[in-house]
Amino acid sequence: MIAIFFGVIIIILLIYLFSIKKEIRNITKQLKYYNENKTNKKIDIKLIDKDLEMLAYNINNQIDIIEATNINKKLREENLKQSIASISHDLRTPLTSILGYVQMLKSDKVNEESKNEYINTIQERSKRLEILLDEFFKLSLIELDSYKLNIKKDNLNNIIYNIIASFYEDFTNKNIKPNIYVEEKDIIVSIDSNAFTRVIENVISNSLKYSKSDIDIIIKKEKEFAIVKFIEYNTNLNSEDIDNMFNRFYKKDKTRNNDSTGLGLYIAKSLMQKMNGDINATLRNYDLVISCKLNLNTKKHDKD
Repeated sequence: MIAIFFGVIIIILLIYLFSIKKEIRNITKQLKYYNENKTNKKIDIKLIDKDLEMLAYNINNQIDIIEATNINKKLREENLKQSIASISHDLRTPLTSILGYVQMLKSDKVNEESKNEYINTIQERSKRLEILLDEFFKLSLIELDSYKLNIKKDNLNNIIYNIIASFYEDFTNKNIKPNIYVEEKDIIVSIDSNAFTRVIENVISNSLKYSKSDIDIIIKKEKEFAIVKFIEYNTNLNSEDIDNMFNRFYKKDKTRNNDSTGLGLYIAKSLMQKMNGDINATLRNYDLVISCKLNLNTKKHDKD
């Protein structure tokens, strides 16, 4: 009787071991098909076994990670291709213009007045080229993991006043008045003053390109944040513009040949994030509101 009992146990164990071995072969076969790109199906098992279920679960998790990595890799490659195409196009436009005017200057039929006009145009296009190269260089630096900021405590109000004063001539030429509203005096924040100045300059430069009316600039505190808001009224922006405004190389009017690289607001957002802050845009009816938010809690920067 005992012999029969042990015999049955042995048979059950052998059957179970055979089932385990069969299931392992099944998992191996599924992995082989997946690795050979013959299927995108995840691993499934037929045998109810906790250890095998955990193995399949972990394998499927790894598959998810690999797929996510591959998707991100493809996105980066596509972004790189688009970046190269955009950079090439933006550099080619002023460069082609410069070469064209140089060729015309070589002509013996060009009078002095035309020569001066061509030279002025070449200088203008060269300045445009310089701005483009500066933007591309700044972008390449910011996106380096080794790029560090010099974070120190500074007076936010004074920085904003100085930047706005530096744009006085630009505001005057565009017949735009910056209305400044200060709800809190002497707001002290931990920032890289050069980086933050670049952020505000990029926002104002963007406003000067497209704004059709006066601009309101509000400086205030909201709980643990310092806020600088820029409000442009009666814009012709839409939800698509708002969604893409801080993307690399985004331009509202891609057909218009202006001084925009489509990098200014992208650089602004990157710098704000590196300062433990953020920048965003919202549309209220047709009014554009760009908000720069800085964390007044300096503990994170102090540790860094």
